[in-house]
Amino acid sequence: MLLFLLMTTLLPSTFILKYPNPNPIELGGRNLNAALIYSTSHPNPLPNLQRRMRDTITSAVHAHLGNINSTPELEVQIDGMVKECLGRLKVIRVKPRWKEWSLAMKSILAGNGEEREGGMHLVVCDGFSDGFWAERWADESSKARGMKSRIGIRGGDISIGDVMEDVTRLRKDLGAVVILSVQGLWVRPPLLLN
Repeated sequence: MLLFLLMTTLLPSTFILKYPNPNPIELGGRNLNAALIYSTSHPNPLPNLQRRMRDTITSAVHAHLGNINSTPELEVQIDGMVKECLGRLKVIRVKPRWKEWSLAMKSILAGNGEEREGGMHLVVCDGFSDGFWAERWADESSKARGMKSRIGIRGGDISIGDVMEDVTRLRKDLGAVVILSVQGLWVRPPLLLN
């Protein structure tokens, strides 16, 4: 679902094919800006997004023109469209701490007018629930200092309430749709059953 939302936000409504005939091909996208904030504890979703965008454009071209052989010119046009779409995506990778989530959202709020024309329309936060594991934070910081773990450490004096205020600001100030995913919902390889 997250891939679908990002693709429909980033892809244009039509793709003007220059070769073999200059004609528009319907893609159904919105040609808008998006941001993706994901946790370091999750795999990088960009290769999957890039592959799915490319597959979507390729299948639309084949549906429009029939089963034509792929040419280098066609591949260059498709790759150029994917690159253009990904250029409208702001990607921020964060450690699963409330402070990091809050800073990432604040950077979207602060940089929106300067970085992108047209505003930010979709913000996807993947792996949001990883910030709930205060025990894990304590273990990580204790191991780094060589001490025993102390439960109850907060994420740099930033709580989930502060992060939710940032989510509200993204919605109100930018008018963005904000999606919070509590686990990595990206495509993973299927498990092999013996």
